[in-house]
Amino acid sequence: CAVAVSQEAPHTGNSLPLSAAETRFQQGLRLAAANKADAAIKMFSGLTLDYPLLPQPYVQLAALYVQQGKLSRAIDSLQAAVDRKLDDGALQENLGDLYVELARQSYRGATDAVNPGPGAADKFAALQKLGLRPVTKGANQP
Repeated sequence: CAVAVSQEAPHTGNSLPLSAAETRFQQGLRLAAANKADAAIKMFSGLTLDYPLLPQPYVQLAALYVQQGKLSRAIDSLQAAVDRKLDDGALQENLGDLYVELARQSYRGATDAVNPGPGAADKFAALQKLGLRPVTKGANQP
């Protein structure tokens, strides 16, 4: 999945000083790199409140939630950015990757069920052909 902790600093913001956002963003990255996910989540969550037009904090939140195995929270983070009309290709791609992973998990479950869904195996196979890496806890790579 493309959701991964980035090293990029924010590039847009609101009326609050951008330098403060950049400083907080870098602090969040350091916390994430130090495996202090809860503190990093708090930092990035604060950034989304104070600088709602910056896409990167939403992406970082999603990456941290994926690492914790919380796919629905990761989707919520990215969807919040989309709802704010943030036009960011990486954000959109990451959201799509998460939806594909949820679909993959659902179809896999349907094929493993006592009464498998009639089209689940074909749909699961089609998703596998996309070549996307499955989302896993601790995935740090883009």
